[in-house]
Amino acid sequence: MNTPERLLGKAAIEAAFSAFPTEIIHTQNLKRSRQYLEQRKGSLLVYMNHFHRLDTMVAGSVIKDFLTPIGNNVYIFVAQQYVDENRTENKKFVSFVKLSQQLYGFNLLPVVQDKPEELTRYPNWRKIARVTFDRAEEAINTPGNVICFAPEGTRSQTGELGEGKRGIEMVMKRANKDFLIQPLVLIPAKIRPLVTRTRVVSPESFTYSELVSEQRENPDITITTLAMQKLARELPLALRGTYV
Repeated sequence: MNTPERLLGKAAIEAAFSAFPTEIIHTQNLKRSRQYLEQRKGSLLVYMNHFHRLDTMVAGSVIKDFLTPIGNNVYIFVAQQYVDENRTENKKFVSFVKLSQQLYGFNLLPVVQDKPEELTRYPNWRKIARVTFDRAEEAINTPGNVICFAPEGTRSQTGELGEGKRGIEMVMKRANKDFLIQPLVLIPAKIRPLVTRTRVVSPESFTYSELVSEQRENPDITITTLAMQKLARELPLALRGTYV
């Protein structure tokens, strides 16, 4: 890809980001997380709820505008089907993801979704997971990196917060250096480019050791559940799912 093509491509994607305006609640928390990254104190694990095909664009816009420029320090967990060029049903989205990665240089961490049809399609899902989590371990132990995660593992069809998968806990446990955890809570609503403004709550960031301390007081609750509860608290009661 030559320079003019790169410039045109980036301009198009920047225009796409700007088509998803947000209303950020508690921007001061994002500012603290950004300072943490800029001072190279450690890495940042950003996790969010997932309820709409386009909410990833909203989250990307928030990360780009408030936390870090999108580049090779950003690692994004993504379903294997969205990086598989042989999946014709996702052809346009796969092409968009591939172009974005070429232009911005971010890293993709593919995982096979825990669905019978996906596990059957990718019989090597264990190998894919092993490679991905090894890369995630390296990423989270490198100061200045940002790892992005949607713990539900799939999009909620109702807007209600789904059950968090253990993947986020596995990444946390592989860290042997300091890192900060920043929740992003997107308030479920219709997302229409250039029409709607998505409300995003950014609760105060926290550390893994703080989660571990909470778990000691509640030994029957997993680390994943404690993290999901922090998302649920910012959602309307009717959308908190099992985390009421």
